[in-house]
Amino acid sequence: MNDLHQYIEIELGVWGHHFVLLLNGYRHTIQFGMLIDYNADCIDKRWNGTAIIPLSYLPANTSRMNVYSFHGLNDKRFVNALYPVSNNPPTELDDHNLETYQPFDITVLSAEQNGSTSSVWSDAMQGIRSFKIANSWNGKALSPSESVDLHIRLDASSRNLILNVSAPFYDDRAPEKANGGPFADLYNYEVVHLYLLSFPDFKYVEIELGPWGHYLVVFWNGYYNKVGNLNSLLIYTVNRNASRWTGSALIPLTYLPPKVYLMNAHSSHGVDAKRQWNSLYPVPAGSNQTSPDYHALKYYKFIDLTELYPENDDSKCSQIWQDLNVCQTSAVQSPMSAVGIVLFNVALVLLANM
Repeated sequence: MNDLHQYIEIELGVWGHHFVLLLNGYRHTIQFGMLIDYNADCIDKRWNGTAIIPLSYLPANTSRMNVYSFHGLNDKRFVNALYPVSNNPPTELDDHNLETYQPFDITVLSAEQNGSTSSVWSDAMQGIRSFKIANSWNGKALSPSESVDLHIRLDASSRNLILNVSAPFYDDRAPEKANGGPFADLYNYEVVHLYLLSFPDFKYVEIELGPWGHYLVVFWNGYYNKVGNLNSLLIYTVNRNASRWTGSALIPLTYLPPKVYLMNAHSSHGVDAKRQWNSLYPVPAGSNQTSPDYHALKYYKFIDLTELYPENDDSKCSQIWQDLNVCQTSAVQSPMSAVGIVLFNVALVLLANM
């Protein structure tokens, strides 16, 4: 925590689960479900966990901390603290009692971290969710010039998401359809894909954006079960130079299924044998998958949209989704897709709604 009461909460569990939140003031969450590398193992009566926390997750000028441990259930729940409440402890636990936080040795942090606000915190305070496609579909690292940046935020009307994309421009052949607009075969061209997936019913929307002003919105009800395209106009603007292109699309919230808690993003370019597929969340090492599959739902990871618009938690479908006749049916899931998502993400989803 810093002197402005900006702080990060990091929860680590014995079974390898984690939950990370950014808070701007007492219990004021501005982003949750942050992803970290975390491993845990249990030996006899003790467990060990190792987490890698990016310094960019820490607020600027971090100077104070506290640590708590929890175990047991209901009236047998026990809570321990590194710095406990002193002098007439309250009758109810408050692990966000910021007055109990104490100074720690800030020399363990880099001087750079202790001087300025990171882009992670700046984005979170502005209600922006930022992502970088920095790997091929199977996990090979891309060079910085090959990476794709995506930024998602709510517009001033609170009725639309603004999706901004910055991607390398390869000057592949342009789609035959001139002047941009909806284009069904955009996936065969230079393109960036965003997938927003509902949990637990696996409805999702795919948004494709291209450097020539073309786009496509596709609705899916379970793994590769396409239920419709949106052919109406989308507000989408593009700018290109010799090396990169940027695109900005206005996505009505009605295009999203209810309870979007998972996502992935991808980019593609090149022709035929030189086609390149890249992913925000690539296939992990050791997978038996031999070709790219942007619909591999088990590799999707958590996205915090509820802090941007609380209506995300509403289970009611928009009229667009109701017209697709899928809101009262169970989605068709691929084998193991639900298992993979649950193992990695269900703890985040459940904690987010407590």
